[in-house]
Amino acid sequence: MFTGGTGFGESEIRRYMLENDLVEAITGLPTDMLGTKIQLSLDDVRDLPNSVPPLGEQIQITVFLDNELVKFDTLTIEAQRAIYLLQERRTALISAAGYRLD
Repeated sequence: MFTGGTGFGESEIRRYMLENDLVEAITGLPTDMLGTKIQLSLDDVRDLPNSVPPLGEQIQITVFLDNELVKFDTLTIEAQRAIYLLQERRTALISAAGYRLD
């Protein structure tokens, strides 16, 4: 299915699919659904098995994402402040040079 070596992305995908019985779920689909283009109705999608990480892993994911969002928000604030300061600097330079640009 995938050719990645142990510990690489493809290998991890293969491991995840096998550990969560996704291979059986895919191969258990009706054969008329496995053509070049799969056409699924909403009922087909509702009937598909789904895989949810264990609660501990869900919590780890949530904590990680929360931490990354804090970093992103901090960078956004720093960027907005830098833009403001650069605009002030531009205005000061234009005033010092005696020019007025609209």
